[in-house]
Amino acid sequence: MSKLLVRCIFTFLLFTVCVGAQLPKESTWAQYKPGTLSSIVRAHSNPVGSRDKGIDLGSDPVRARVTYTGRSRPTSAVKQSFIAFYMESLGTPDSAEKFKTEMLFIEDDTEFWLPVQDVLVPYFREELHQGESVTLLANWIGTTFPRRGESRLHIILVNEFEKSEVLRSARATPAQWVTIVGPDRDFTVDYPTEPKRDKYRGKSSIGKAGPLIRRYSLLTDSLMLVLGFQDLGYPPNSQFADSVAPTYEQKVREAARRAGWKLVRIRRLSKSIAETEAWERSRAPDGYVHSISRTVVRNGQVYDLQCRSMFIDTEVDRAICDRFLSSFRILGPPQ
Repeated sequence: MSKLLVRCIFTFLLFTVCVGAQLPKESTWAQYKPGTLSSIVRAHSNPVGSRDKGIDLGSDPVRARVTYTGRSRPTSAVKQSFIAFYMESLGTPDSAEKFKTEMLFIEDDTEFWLPVQDVLVPYFREELHQGESVTLLANWIGTTFPRRGESRLHIILVNEFEKSEVLRSARATPAQWVTIVGPDRDFTVDYPTEPKRDKYRGKSSIGKAGPLIRRYSLLTDSLMLVLGFQDLGYPPNSQFADSVAPTYEQKVREAARRAGWKLVRIRRLSKSIAETEAWERSRAPDGYVHSISRTVVRNGQVYDLQCRSMFIDTEVDRAICDRFLSSFRILGPPQ
């Protein structure tokens, strides 16, 4: 059983995302080991008589055989708040929006109301009948802050299910990628499906607003794919308008050292493209998050592409990452 647990006091919880050492390869679904929901709860429950002082955050994936009841309801506010807090600690706050519904399952006469990924809800209803047995691929992510007169809640998220021996995750995977054209018609990039688009201002300086950073982001069941881009402010004839800075590697290593990161590699693919692979350390929950990123500098613009695992201690799907990163093409100067 994988157990990555950190106990913390809610008021003083601080978390940072850093880069850590490379860990052994293991597919996303292979991390879900056969077990029971009850055993997961017992493993993360305090001894009788002990005092609960804070929340628990962690990651403990399990394959559990349960009975489907067909009952569902909106995910409670308490659980939604905890899920949002957990996803924020991983640096993936948008993932909290994926669990708006919780469903009732029964395991050995014990009822479990579990938040289910939105994309799975219609498939539960279409493929299963009330009273039917099903295997859940669920992940315990922590327990809530204790409330007076109430028990702490164990938060277990359902990320997939198996009706038969074959994992049916293909239903949540788009069959064909889409090509996105930049808003200034200066680039194209491929995503598995349409990404979310937003923009924000970077850090400002005295008397000057921060740079406008635009971003396309997509969260899948196992990956976060992000492209952020901005104008560097260099004149067209500047030597820095089409090349990664000579000090790029040095600055990345210094930043990694300050944050306690360990890098897998930094390499130049060309004078205008640099790639970094790392395991990012997550302190809450404790563990490492694998990522591969590329920085592209062309026509006075910088484009940062990142492929990041959504799971602690799990390597990214390299085929998807390579497809995403390699699909990026410069069409010309922004129009």
